[in-house]
Amino acid sequence: MKSIFIRSLIVSVLILTGVNNAKAGLFVDPYLGYNAGWATKDHTEGSTTVSLDYTSMGPMFGARAGFQMLGFMAGAEYGMSTTTQDLAAATVGSVSIPAASTDLQTTYMGVFVGYELPILLRAWATYNLSVDSEITSDSGKGNVTSGSGFTLGVGFTGLPFVSLNVEYRSVTFDKSTASGGSETDLTNDITSNEVFASVSIPLP
Repeated sequence: MKSIFIRSLIVSVLILTGVNNAKAGLFVDPYLGYNAGWATKDHTEGSTTVSLDYTSMGPMFGARAGFQMLGFMAGAEYGMSTTTQDLAAATVGSVSIPAASTDLQTTYMGVFVGYELPILLRAWATYNLSVDSEITSDSGKGNVTSGSGFTLGVGFTGLPFVSLNVEYRSVTFDKSTASGGSETDLTNDITSNEVFASVSIPLP
C-alpha cells in the first residue's frame, strides 16, 4: 500500500509539470556518481549491548525530473545504488563478531524542491519518501530494509553542459522484510548517513 501511494504521488508530480508547461520549463537531470555511507546499529547479546559500525561504498545513478520557473525547480527523483557494506569486527561480552561484507542494492524515491542561483550554483532538498535496501549477496539474499529520509545537495553549473554535485543524505530505516515474508518493525531504528558526489546533465 505504501509503495502504491508513493508511486501515485510521484506520477502526480510529473503530471503537474505538464500542466505548468505553459508557465514553466520542463527539465530532466540524469546523474551518475559515487556514494559513501556510514551507519551504527545496536546489537545485544544477553545483557550487553554494543554499537556495530558499518561503512558502505559504491556507484549510484538516477535522475531528477520536474519543472523550473524563475530559478525555482521542483519535481520527482529516483535513484539506485549498488554498494558493498562492511561491518567492523566487535566484541559483545564474551561473543566476538567478525568483520563481514554484504552487497546491497538500494533504491530511492522522493520529491524535491530547489533553486538555481545566479552565481553558477544551485541547491536543492529532497524528501526520500521510500528507501529500500535489499541484500544481493548469497548470505541473506532478498532481505529488505526500508525507511525514509532527506537529502541536501548543491551543484556547480559553471562548466558547459554538466553540473558537478555534492549531496548529503540521511535515511532512517525502521522496517524489515525477510525474503518471501511480511514487513515487520525493526527493534532498533538504523540511521544511515551518506555523501554522494556526482556529475549530472541538466536537460531543459
